[in-house]
Amino acid sequence: MRYEELREKLDQVLADAGPLRRTVLETLGRLRRRIGDYRQAAARLRTLLRASAQLQTTEDLSERLHLICRVIIDIRTYRRAVITLLDDEMGVLGYGHAGLTEDEALALENAKPLSPVERRKIFDERFRVGASYFIPFPESEKLFGRDVGIAGSLPEGEYVNWHPRDLLFVPLRGPRGRLVGTLSVDDPFDGRRPSRDSLKVLELFANMAAGLIAADRLQAELASTSRYLQNLIANSADIIVATDSHGRIVLFNHAAEEILGYAAAEVLGRHAGELYAKPEDRDHIKRVLREQGSIADFQTNARARSGEEIPILLSANVLYDSDGRFIGTEGISKDLREYLLLEARLIVAEKQKTLAEAAVGVTHEVNNPLESIISACSLAERSLSSKPRDLDLVREKLGIALREARRISGITARFTELAHGTGYRVTEVDGEVAMVDFTGDEERAYAAGEVCVLPRRYRVLVADDEPTIRLLLAEYLTKEGFAVETAVDGDEVVRKATQGPPWDVVVTDIMMPKKTGYEVYSEIRERCPGTAVILMTGFGYDPTHSLLKARGDGLKVVLFKPFEPRVVRDKILEVLRDK
Repeated sequence: MRYEELREKLDQVLADAGPLRRTVLETLGRLRRRIGDYRQAAARLRTLLRASAQLQTTEDLSERLHLICRVIIDIRTYRRAVITLLDDEMGVLGYGHAGLTEDEALALENAKPLSPVERRKIFDERFRVGASYFIPFPESEKLFGRDVGIAGSLPEGEYVNWHPRDLLFVPLRGPRGRLVGTLSVDDPFDGRRPSRDSLKVLELFANMAAGLIAADRLQAELASTSRYLQNLIANSADIIVATDSHGRIVLFNHAAEEILGYAAAEVLGRHAGELYAKPEDRDHIKRVLREQGSIADFQTNARARSGEEIPILLSANVLYDSDGRFIGTEGISKDLREYLLLEARLIVAEKQKTLAEAAVGVTHEVNNPLESIISACSLAERSLSSKPRDLDLVREKLGIALREARRISGITARFTELAHGTGYRVTEVDGEVAMVDFTGDEERAYAAGEVCVLPRRYRVLVADDEPTIRLLLAEYLTKEGFAVETAVDGDEVVRKATQGPPWDVVVTDIMMPKKTGYEVYSEIRERCPGTAVILMTGFGYDPTHSLLKARGDGLKVVLFKPFEPRVVRDKILEVLRDK
């Protein structure tokens, strides 16, 4: 029996029933409205189900967002809807909308979005209705200090208790409650503020939409990660090889092709054990992986396509699926050829450094006593130059001492060259033992020199912390007609040079206590510009850079020990002539 027939019969029965009739009619009215609500809800659910099926087949995220908003309008809950996609920091990723005019859509795109701090205000518990958040006007304006969203499209009088500036947000949450966006709706069809019951269908659909959005985002993240990993593997400078559970190669990257000489197509499907040069290393790696699940920084050799054994440093891991089943292995290997070459060069450099340090020490320790020998012999030879012939034997022996001292001097010079990696050769002794040849290509020539006649008694200050060198050099120069004094350290030579009568020349070693040769040179040059300075050194190189810095400031003469005293005399005369 139809509802209209039932109503007609009841009207006849209750025609004279009075109050009872009114009660029954009111009950029937409520029943009719409830049936209408159920029918509307059923229609909305059918629309949602159809939309759900359509959403599942739509791959474009932007299209999905607009479709979700369109469905909300189609089920006649609200006339306008906006979805805002958010990142993990509540920054806006994009929008979807339906029911907006072109101008409103453009205004939405160009509007200043809510900041993360402002957006968090939406989810204040005092605004909560069901799983949604309703912010009534004027609270909405006070909360944000400006208009937010799109104003209602109908005059205020068209609504029951909804205001055009009211705000309603439904959070879109993915797995584990992760917020992926918000759904903002406006212009309710019934003109009323939301209630828990009125929001149930909307929240149900929003929950389904959030799941789709989260899945879509996850899919995009997985695709991005996959592309990143593929790019990382393809462009890695290291060998990357993966195998299946049977040890067959399933991944062979570009670096593996370049280093080992195989094309990936040649080795895919072959057993990875074929790439090892040493079977015992292959078996060791398999055993460690089986027992420990990984191996790190294991040095072995890989066999290239050409047959060359290439040293590599291997790290590998066992791979399992989500159920814990063994599915294969992956390994990363570094080509060690360049590293081993650099290591060999470093060892050579370290040996060279040690040799250089030894050369400096030997040169310094040998040259100073050599200077003493040469100076003493020169003085003795000079004093004997006018004696009778019966002293020829003494002169001969002194000549031998001088010659051998010069020979040692040449050896230290070549030892310094050896330490710096230049100017040496290797010879064989008895055809077996190799040794460095310290002999020179030709002997140094030392002229005996002549006694000079000075126009006046020039004042010369000699400074050296080696007593023998200092005293012998002073004695020689005194016999040559110079007025000589000595100093034992940097402070004393500066003090003597800058006090009393001016000095013509200061001859000083570069390595003395209290001041370096450069410090001595600089102070004398500044305070006594008329005094010439000559620097001496027994080092094969300039450890304090005194010579380099002094030459940059105008130093003209440097003497390298060992030298004959006459060389000092000649250099003194040279700088005096320049003055």
